[in-house]
Amino acid sequence: MAYSYCIWADMENCQSVEYDETDSCPEGAPTFTEDSWDHPDFMAPISTFESTVGNDFNFDCGNGFYCFPTIAPSSIQVYDDDGIPEWGNSLLSTGLKSGRIFRTMLTADGQSVTGAMQELFAVGNRYRGLTVSSDGKAIYVITDGGGPTSGPNNEGLTNLNNPGTILKFEYID
Repeated sequence: MAYSYCIWADMENCQSVEYDETDSCPEGAPTFTEDSWDHPDFMAPISTFESTVGNDFNFDCGNGFYCFPTIAPSSIQVYDDDGIPEWGNSLLSTGLKSGRIFRTMLTADGQSVTGAMQELFAVGNRYRGLTVSSDGKAIYVITDGGGPTSGPNNEGLTNLNNPGTILKFEYID
């Protein structure tokens, strides 16, 4: 659909072709779209984070980095605690490019997603990883030292609010 996979090694004289990040595949490279791959061992994901498959996404947006529809997930953890009411059996995922934590509720058997993904803690950071306290009431998040993010208002930031920090978000009942 939007992303292409190229097999450079199958090109004739692949070592002489210069890489260009604006060109998805050089001429002569076998090319596959993201939704064309198939394998007998493939198991479809239970959910995607703003992928292009099934969406009418327009890649002609003119600003490169923020154009591609991904949250750039960098960490994921199952939240199976009861520290935060109604959060049990959720997935928590960090977003580098989006600068948010995403909570996705799982079905009771954990084999599919129920409801919409919830966006949390959008405060102008690039979230690298997370862990949850033993009582389930605090989420510790590691931020990147730099790099671009869409920011809390989706307007694009390069000056992060908390670069290279461990942040604590705590539920108080």
